[in-house]
Amino acid sequence: MHQQSLSRHVYLTAMEDGSMIENLELLLGDQHRKKHDGRKRMVHGEVDYLLRWNRNRKLVSRSWNWALHFLVLMHTPVSRKVFEYLSCDIIGGSEHTWSRSYLRADYSISCDDSFYYSFRNSIVTPVMLLFTIGLPGCLAVYLFWNRRKLYHPSVFGRVGWLYDRMAKGTEAWELFEMLVKMVLTGAIVFFPEDTSLRSCVALTVCVLALCALNFSHPFRNRFIFFVTESG
Repeated sequence: MHQQSLSRHVYLTAMEDGSMIENLELLLGDQHRKKHDGRKRMVHGEVDYLLRWNRNRKLVSRSWNWALHFLVLMHTPVSRKVFEYLSCDIIGGSEHTWSRSYLRADYSISCDDSFYYSFRNSIVTPVMLLFTIGLPGCLAVYLFWNRRKLYHPSVFGRVGWLYDRMAKGTEAWELFEMLVKMVLTGAIVFFPEDTSLRSCVALTVCVLALCALNFSHPFRNRFIFFVTESG
């Protein structure tokens, strides 16, 4: 019932002798047998078709995995650049009419220019909404919506790489780490400008993340847990 993989020999043998459909009907229950009666002849007679279907299913799952892996990998550096572009420093004080605003990450860029506003509204803001906030938000909604069938092949094949090394009940830990990294590397620019105060806020975030790590114990491998805790 909890098997996630079969050897090639066992799979082909079960497909050829018809025991595969019998086991599927046993797992699905008697109420589904009539629904799958039409498929029984296909399973017995068209093994090559099912093998092609299974190969295509694996190809789609692998494509999802690689694409989401790449997006999650790029989330922290892209989010950092997005937040840096939204952080401006006012030179001369905001109470003076002659004061100017410059980008804190690059003082050669003025935040008062029309180019800054056009680039921010056309590129930076959509990236922040669709990628910085949208990616973890969509993954969180997807995990919550399918929380009762996270280990079903259709769901596990798409996003199973997010929690295949996690303990049950902590499948969203990767999203929590994305949030912590986003706050510490990007959103921290919006914290108070005082260096000591900003350091205290960042340290508080780290302590809370460490408490959550020790409370939830998300990793199945204890070595990974200790490495993460040390980091």
